[in-house]
Amino acid sequence: MRNENFCAPDYDLFGGLDVDKRSLSVTFTNHQGFMGSLHTPNSAEYLVNHARKHFADQRVAFACEAGLTGYGLYDGIVSQGYRCLIVSPSFSRRSSRTPRHFSTRRFPDALRARLSRHGAFN
Repeated sequence: MRNENFCAPDYDLFGGLDVDKRSLSVTFTNHQGFMGSLHTPNSAEYLVNHARKHFADQRVAFACEAGLTGYGLYDGIVSQGYRCLIVSPSFSRRSSRTPRHFSTRRFPDALRARLSRHGAFN
């Protein structure tokens, strides 16, 4: 899967991941917009099982930030047959126009999901 080009229209659902050592936050979007968020233990197996249970009939792609915790999650997701994109941290940081009080953990994963939905990581 590493050599394939990513084409957003080929997927029905996008999961943007915000990962730390103990947990991960996932924001799911489809082509119409926000679908929901999930906070789970940092486990690719748990995430993949959730995707299979709740989105069995949809093609799902994930996007996670490059880093020590992101690469381990990437390997686990790809080994289960899902597409996962590694995103540069510069793609998911708050812009200068974003209000300072908007600093929730959901923002980076929502941004990664939205960018992958629009095919920004080709």
